[in-house]
Amino acid sequence: MRLGQVFPGPPGDPVWRAGAYERWEEFIDAVDRQPAAPAATRLLIQAGPLAANLEERADTGVSSGALTNGGRERLIFAGQQAYIDYRLGMVAKVDALELYRPPAFCALVEYDSFASDRLFACTDLPRVDAGTARRLTLRFHPGKRAFGKRDLRFVPSPGAQTLERIRADLRGTITLTGRAVPGFDACAARERLDELWADYTFARERARHVGDFNLLWTVRTLRRLGYRTPMLALGELWDAPGMMEVIAETLVPFVGENERFVEAANEAIRLAPPHHRGMSPREQGHLPISMTDPATGIRFGLRVARRGVDSVIVGTGAVPFAHDVGRAGQDELLMFLHAHRGRCSPNVFAPIFLFRAGVSGILNGRGAIRYSFVLANVMARLFGLSHPPNFLCAGEACVEDPFALGRAAAGAPPADVEPTLLSRLLAVGPATVRREVSEVWR
Repeated sequence: MRLGQVFPGPPGDPVWRAGAYERWEEFIDAVDRQPAAPAATRLLIQAGPLAANLEERADTGVSSGALTNGGRERLIFAGQQAYIDYRLGMVAKVDALELYRPPAFCALVEYDSFASDRLFACTDLPRVDAGTARRLTLRFHPGKRAFGKRDLRFVPSPGAQTLERIRADLRGTITLTGRAVPGFDACAARERLDELWADYTFARERARHVGDFNLLWTVRTLRRLGYRTPMLALGELWDAPGMMEVIAETLVPFVGENERFVEAANEAIRLAPPHHRGMSPREQGHLPISMTDPATGIRFGLRVARRGVDSVIVGTGAVPFAHDVGRAGQDELLMFLHAHRGRCSPNVFAPIFLFRAGVSGILNGRGAIRYSFVLANVMARLFGLSHPPNFLCAGEACVEDPFALGRAAAGAPPADVEPTLLSRLLAVGPATVRREVSEVWR
């Protein structure tokens, strides 16, 4: 995928302020030209044990989870929400990180509102019959209505019966495809299903919540593909004691100079092309962090209000929340973070905190990179800094999907479902999937 597909318009358009690159070699050259970031050493000290612990929890047998600088002075990362399935373009970021490491890591996000993204709960395959439904929807977490506003960390993992029902649906799909598509080896696909399901079952048995379930399955599956880039949970990194000082320091201007922050964000949002979704203006007081209520599990936004010379961080939702942070200096905000450890988390402005912590480059998909010019404007106005090099790592898989072929053989109309990591692992196995992922972006 090219930048012109994401950012239509002439090169002088404001979106190009975000340090965006579409060619890997140019991106790496730009990263290497970044000023040395001594803070990256502290970040590696915090992130290394978290990555190693995640490998241990996921029982991957991979020893390279510990982060080291490997003789390189520049640290890059990619962020990815932890799902129950992925488009191959999402996995492409991990594939690209393999070319750089060390030091590079993938920050998997294990928190957010449950209802905010469909891939937290379900995924689709083409329905291989001539029935009325075009898609076979696999619902891993059917309680979406009950848990919609909750943080993923407050939603229970799927039950054994739910996983068994999904597995039965997939076995039936494989059988129908084997009958309809010449050359499709249904026996081999069922064996691949058993391997895939061993990881889902492992995640269900070990996970503490839905975010953890998605996280553990993701790590095990990416390791099955052969990737060795260190991975960690962003929420855990945010809560690491050594990171909290950097976060508190970074929060100071967001709170103390909030009007400038909101103005910078909205200025960039106003310049966004009309088709860039999710770029609604920020209200006065908006903060780059959210809070989760420990009693209900509901996640809500935060804003700052003034009480004389003091600042009060208050909730934006129905759940009452207020915390007086006084003059909102680094010490006061550090106390705020400690008081709400495990419940406070960053929103779409999360990369700014990692840049301030020493990261010199980022890999973004087509959705996140659209917002990066907003981050760039905020960084310039609040910190006087340019956005670090920003690589567009995205694309769509061009593969022959046996499940779509099976549907066509039944005389049914196309399901219009993009092949996913799950469906490709069933169809062709890890080695071929990794090659397909590489072809998506290279």
